[in-house]
Amino acid sequence: MDNIRLFCYGTLCRGKSNFYILHDCKMVDTGWLKGFEMWQSIIPYVCRSKDPEKRVYGEIYEVPVNLILNKIDILEGHPDFYRREFVDQLGGVWIYLCDSVKWGCVPVENGIWR
Repeated sequence: MDNIRLFCYGTLCRGKSNFYILHDCKMVDTGWLKGFEMWQSIIPYVCRSKDPEKRVYGEIYEVPVNLILNKIDILEGHPDFYRREFVDQLGGVWIYLCDSVKWGCVPVENGIWR
């Protein structure tokens, strides 16, 4: 079964509400993605930033494509709510992005969702 590297910044991270989906997956790294910004209401949203210095922090997991990714696509509402996209940073990772900031969100200036 093939694996992909998934960049997680919100509820899929360790200790968060949806981590149960990834609990059997190997966390291979953590890091910052540049050129992205984070917003939040109840949950975090990440979108591309016009400012190339903006960045978001996350955990990187090796995720089996056929088993886990289909569950995560459903959870994230891909492609209608979040959109899964490949980013050529941190050795190449997939991330779930929003096309624009959601109404009522506030910026997470430090790029780390707590």
